[in-house]
This record gives sequence, C-alpha cells and structure tokens, in this order.
Amino acid sequence: MGREKGAAILTAVALALTAVTVRRNQDYASTIGLFADTVAKRPGNARAMALLADYYHRAGQLGKARHWLERSLEVQPAWSRC
Repeated sequence: MGREKGAAILTAVALALTAVTVRRNQDYASTIGLFADTVAKRPGNARAMALLADYYHRAGQLGKARHWLERSLEVQPAWSRC
C-alpha cells in the first residue's frame, strides 16, 4: 500500500507542476502577456511598464500604450528628463 500511495502523490505533484507550466507558457506566448504579467506581479517595476507601453504601441493599442508609459513615469519620474 505504501508504494501505491507514493505513486499517487507523485502523480498528483506531476499534474500540479504541469498545470503551472501550461499557465506560465500562456504568459510567455506574447511579449504583451509577459510584461502584463510582470507588471501585475511587480507593480513598482517602471522598466516593465515602459516595455509594456512599447509593445502596446507596436500593436497599435495607443490608449494602453499611453497609460503604461504615463504610469512608468509616475513610478520613475527621472526618466522624463532623459
């Protein structure tokens, strides 16, 4: 019985790790998704916000690009002088 229980636990852990990997790969599927996830997890990361703005701009989503660029400058105002 101990061997079966161990195999069941190992299977459950493998399935959980697979689910986490699949979810993370969805974030990495696009640069916008990657940087949106980064900003969500690190809300003070001005560089990630600026990069997110750039990728929104490249995608023609100018409203979102402007929002994230302005937000990055709020977090890191010294960048506006560069």
